[in-house]
Amino acid sequence: MLSDKDCGKKNIIFMVCLVTGLMIIIGIGLSKLIQDHMNKAKSPNYYIEVNSGSVEHRVFVEIADTPEKRANGLMNVHDLASDNGMLFIFPDNSNNPFWMKDCYIALDIIFIDQEGTITYIANSVKPCTDEPCELITSPKPFLYVLEVNAGWANQNGVNTGDKITFDPLPKQLLKPIH
Repeated sequence: MLSDKDCGKKNIIFMVCLVTGLMIIIGIGLSKLIQDHMNKAKSPNYYIEVNSGSVEHRVFVEIADTPEKRANGLMNVHDLASDNGMLFIFPDNSNNPFWMKDCYIALDIIFIDQEGTITYIANSVKPCTDEPCELITSPKPFLYVLEVNAGWANQNGVNTGDKITFDPLPKQLLKPIH
């Protein structure tokens, strides 16, 4: 038979183990929620329309219009909704290469000139797992780049020569499209 003192010790040990276990479970759950939140692209505030023949495809975009935002791009994003992407806006025509460093999802990288015409599509570019990372370049200068999930361009029949409509993006970010 256990004494009251022994029963009290066992109850305390049981309670400590129970509370510790609950704290670990709650901590793991909170950690997962925070990680999921941080791994998703920010909610886009704008959209663009890709005009492919007689079909318009709306893409909700996060804007990368500063050197820091353009450098980070979709790094560390683990999930991108099928109709979401990132629109990179450069201050002048560019030939800067893109790469997939610290990216977790494959992307289509769509290069767009100052007239809003798609000039080049790098299809299904895979994330970089070993450095040096492959550099993705456009054969023509570009003012904008749209990154969307890999396969999006093919699935939607989007090709070079198709047009992009930038509306309702804030006009101060854009050069006029004729």
